[in-house]
Amino acid sequence: MAFKRNDIKRIANAFEVEQKNVQASLYMSLSYLRKNNLNTYTLARAVSILIDKLQNAKKNNSHENLPDFQMKHIAIRRYRQEIIGLYYQTVGTSNGWGWIAKELQLQHNVKISRQTIKTYITKYQEWKLWQT
Repeated sequence: MAFKRNDIKRIANAFEVEQKNVQASLYMSLSYLRKNNLNTYTLARAVSILIDKLQNAKKNNSHENLPDFQMKHIAIRRYRQEIIGLYYQTVGTSNGWGWIAKELQLQHNVKISRQTIKTYITKYQEWKLWQT
């Protein structure tokens, strides 16, 4: 039984992922079903694989919701979700831009200047004001 494009689109909308991720996870589930005897447990496992893959795709694509503001530094584009998370951890504390840079260096071994982080956070705050 093949899925129609409308079915794939419905699944993609339900999990809030791209259609290519749905097609890849369906392919994995289908190959699992072909390798095993078909019974209710096998079918349940295939559906579980499908759900796991789509939820992981949703987590991996979550950073795309934040704009990169055309900043040249590749680490800003790659770790923007984490930078914003670290920024919200510093609110109300004595930690500043240098602490965020140090945490990124410790966790991912990337060097980002304090000024670059400050510029990104400032642009993020302005963007956030316009979103509400």
